[in-house]
Amino acid sequence: MPILLLVMASAVGPLSLNIFVPSMPGLAEYFSTNDATVQLTLTVFLVAIAVSQLFIGPLSDRFGRRRVLIGGLTLFVMASLAARLAPDIGSLITARAFQGIGGATGIVLSRAIVRDLYGRDRAAS
Repeated sequence: MPILLLVMASAVGPLSLNIFVPSMPGLAEYFSTNDATVQLTLTVFLVAIAVSQLFIGPLSDRFGRRRVLIGGLTLFVMASLAARLAPDIGSLITARAFQGIGGATGIVLSRAIVRDLYGRDRAAS
């Protein structure tokens, strides 16, 4: 059961990317903006995932993997709600940045937790 939860946690970030991309043309129309501005939501999301991965590991070493994972996934859910309710494109871009940070916790910590639980040799098999 814990492995299934870790697999789902690791899929949150990438899955939210795949769900979001098809909606981009509609977002340009909805927010009355151009495609380049809507594409910033994707860029900011990916940069947030990439940069936050550098900090999530050390944070989980200091505060515990569970606490950081739950905090990150909570941040992701809250940012998703903010993105859904965004009144303008700037708010959506900000919410997507926080989604990226929250989504990165699942990517980083699911692997770390598996390695903690099963050791190096067994985790790779």
